[in-house]
Amino acid sequence: ERQRQQLLTLEKRVNEARETQQEYYEKELMKLQVKLEGETTQIKEAHSKALEELAWKHNTALEAAHNNANKEKKKLQMELEQQFEKEKQRFEDEKNRLRQQLESLREELTTKLTSSNQEVEHLQ
Repeated sequence: ERQRQQLLTLEKRVNEARETQQEYYEKELMKLQVKLEGETTQIKEAHSKALEELAWKHNTALEAAHNNANKEKKKLQMELEQQFEKEKQRFEDEKNRLRQQLESLREELTTKLTSSNQEVEHLQ
């Protein structure tokens, strides 16, 4: 009977130890779950912040590229306008040169015509 009592006591202690160990494991598991949730939240926040920074950098880069494109466009427009003005001036100069040449030829022809008319009158 004594052995049976000892055996029952021992079984009771083993069961209590198992229950205590089970409770300990459950508490540790809960702690780990809470820790994991906290770390997950931190990772999500860090990821969100990194995405926001990346989006900001992307927008900044797009804005810079847009500004550079506008500057380049204005530069090209100015170059084209300068080239146009140079061509316009060159044509204007050429027109004036040709006009002067035409005027010289007109004067020369007028002089020759006058001379020829005088000669014809003289011969008549």
